[in-house]
Amino acid sequence: ENREKTVSNLVTRDDQAGVAILTINRPDKLNALNVAVFRALQAHIDDLQTQIETIGCIVLRGGGKCFSAGHDLKDIEAGEKLPRPNFQAHVIERLANLPQPVIAAVHNHCYTGALELAL
Repeated sequence: ENREKTVSNLVTRDDQAGVAILTINRPDKLNALNVAVFRALQAHIDDLQTQIETIGCIVLRGGGKCFSAGHDLKDIEAGEKLPRPNFQAHVIERLANLPQPVIAAVHNHCYTGALELAL
């Protein structure tokens, strides 16, 4: 069975044989991380934490030619607003604490916040 679910186009989800593949989908920006990407990840985490009977493993990957170039510096320069203090760290902690194992499929660039996400 192959079921694809998209919470937002910034992070897509493709379920294959009990594995949820989450793909950071900003290849034109080298999958740079911003608040919108972390919100999309959080929405997937909300779903995945309740799907322990059907999803046994999660793979996080980057679409295109790299995992992620890290935080989107243009968003920082523009003064991005966080939904709460330490928002990105909170989402990363929730991902790490999911009941299913999470594997980061890192290829090519993986800098700054992307490294924290991969670890």
